[in-house]
Amino acid sequence: MTGTRALQKLVRVVAVAAAVCLLSAGPAAAHPSPSSPPPDCSGETDAVLVDASSEPDLYAAHLLAGVKNTECVVDAGDRKAKELPAASRRQLSDISSGWIVGGTAAVPPVKLTAGIRWRRIGGSDRWATLALIGRTATGSYTPPTEQAGGGTQTQTGADDFKAHSALVANSNGSVTVTTGGINLGAGAGGCLSGLGLFNGQVWDYHWTAWQRKTGSGWTEVPGTRQTGKLCGHDLREAASGEYRFVGDMTLAGVRGEYKSANTVTK
Repeated sequence: MTGTRALQKLVRVVAVAAAVCLLSAGPAAAHPSPSSPPPDCSGETDAVLVDASSEPDLYAAHLLAGVKNTECVVDAGDRKAKELPAASRRQLSDISSGWIVGGTAAVPPVKLTAGIRWRRIGGSDRWATLALIGRTATGSYTPPTEQAGGGTQTQTGADDFKAHSALVANSNGSVTVTTGGINLGAGAGGCLSGLGLFNGQVWDYHWTAWQRKTGSGWTEVPGTRQTGKLCGHDLREAASGEYRFVGDMTLAGVRGEYKSANTVTK
């Protein structure tokens, strides 16, 4: 990216942040609706997908685009439509990593393009969404992945998770965490919150989930993704197959995407 383009991006991010502040001022600070810069997806690998008819969501999308260092902010189109506008599909043709701003009502899963790793940032309101974008920028929040067409994200090919000896998945669906010779854990129907500073080291669970092997990849088990805690998954009523525990965790002070040291077969 040229220096001029980078400078333009910085100016735009600052302008968006200022606009968000103006938006929070309420009716007394009324201002004309902004004209969103056209998306420039050439050479980009990341894109932000948003309902461009929502002014707060559009501000948030351009702020996230600045965080992710991309100029590819794409309009998801009419909320009631079953697919993206043709122009938006073309803009996403070379994108590998997608970020969604807003909940499923704003950008329905049916609009997500296959072959892109999607992550959704949508809080309970516009302020919560902006807060999540800020936490994403600092690395304290990892948005959940989402599969094109809805459902959970399937991982195939290369395994991005690193096995960690402190994590053990048990045959009944409980999880054991070993730290400093002390065994902690979550039962098959229970959860363990992040420990924070424990034995002089940080142990936190940014998000966690169970996965089941499907073919050559792994599929997240619906309902098992948790934020800020580690939870067991009762395998007694689960479908037969091979299971493992994964997540974005800080273990012994080192943050990474980890998986249990073992898998369990039901």
